[in-house]
Amino acid sequence: MKQLPLIALVTALNYTGQCLAGQVAAAPIADSATVKVKLQHAEGHRIYFYRTDGQQMIRDSVYTEANGYRVYRLPAAEDRLQLMMVQDPYFKVDLSKGDVPPPQLQFYLKKGATITIEGNALAPAAAMVSSDDPDVQLYETYRKEQDLLQIKAWMNTRTSGLLESVKDTAAVKALRKDWEKVFQDIDKYKRDFVFSHPGTRPALELFQQFYKRLDTVEARQFFEQFPAEWKQSGTGKEIAAYFQSLNSTVAGQKLPLFRSMGIDGKMVDIARLKDKVLIVDFWGSWCGPCRRSHPHLKALYDQYKKKGLEIIGIAAEGPYEQSQPVWRKAVKEDGINWLQVLNDPDKNDLVKAFAVTAFPTKFIVDRQGNIVLKLIGDEHEELDKTLAQLLP
Repeated sequence: MKQLPLIALVTALNYTGQCLAGQVAAAPIADSATVKVKLQHAEGHRIYFYRTDGQQMIRDSVYTEANGYRVYRLPAAEDRLQLMMVQDPYFKVDLSKGDVPPPQLQFYLKKGATITIEGNALAPAAAMVSSDDPDVQLYETYRKEQDLLQIKAWMNTRTSGLLESVKDTAAVKALRKDWEKVFQDIDKYKRDFVFSHPGTRPALELFQQFYKRLDTVEARQFFEQFPAEWKQSGTGKEIAAYFQSLNSTVAGQKLPLFRSMGIDGKMVDIARLKDKVLIVDFWGSWCGPCRRSHPHLKALYDQYKKKGLEIIGIAAEGPYEQSQPVWRKAVKEDGINWLQVLNDPDKNDLVKAFAVTAFPTKFIVDRQGNIVLKLIGDEHEELDKTLAQLLP
């Protein structure tokens, strides 16, 4: 799962847990870590440890009790950043688009380690984490400062929610600017920590959260500092696969071939579109800049279709079947009547294959199937110029 800043991640989770897999049994001892939790005021509070398995979010909550601690044995075949959520329905922010729980605890989980967490159930992000493991200790030096910023971001979100309820739009806008500054500070602190601890495993896990936003050469060079063994971990393989996919989607390379079911029930096959100039447009119904770009794309389609232009829209929405209604509605609303396919993250992940990390992203392809231009964002000057050259 693409990792997000902690407050964004817990916002994305369903706070009641109803959309997530149920509790699971404890992990085998050989591939686990032991986590001992003692929180004041924890009576009546459920504690969940969230992890991903492919596209599925799983929560672990089975524990035993010993000497006043809840003792959890969590699966840990590989190192990861572990989220612990304390469910408190009375301490959250209610927004029009969902509830935002307070900042939760994220710590470093390592196979074989014993980790102790002590604090207050009403402020889980402020809990103390201790362990004899050096990687757990290293991550804690990062987390203590980072969590102060996360708490500030949540307080801004909480205040914003209150202001929205009284329709103070001017104050909300001002607060959002401050909110953006806090997240910039979070991102900078994370980068500074990672670059000052090259070749460490916690740095690799944090590097995964922002490497796609770096200059590609810089990101590759930093990644090379990690041991070969770690590059074979799930995190390492994901980063390496991304760099490999970049090699096939840069200007001058052939457009990767793909087949996917279109919105009309007919197969869209890139191989059958030879001799066409193509715009492959990655977009989403949720993406404002994407949808703002559609009127201009429609004008270009009308202008160049008879000269040999074809557009393929690839919508990134979420799970394939569940996303069908919102995708079809957006296509109809925007009147984008060219070839349209819905990305399938489980069976045919075109977003991953094309190394798309921002939306909208457009690939302009000449009649020989070569990528001529890759555009990110909704600016269209370069697009207009390139089409004028390819379709005079």
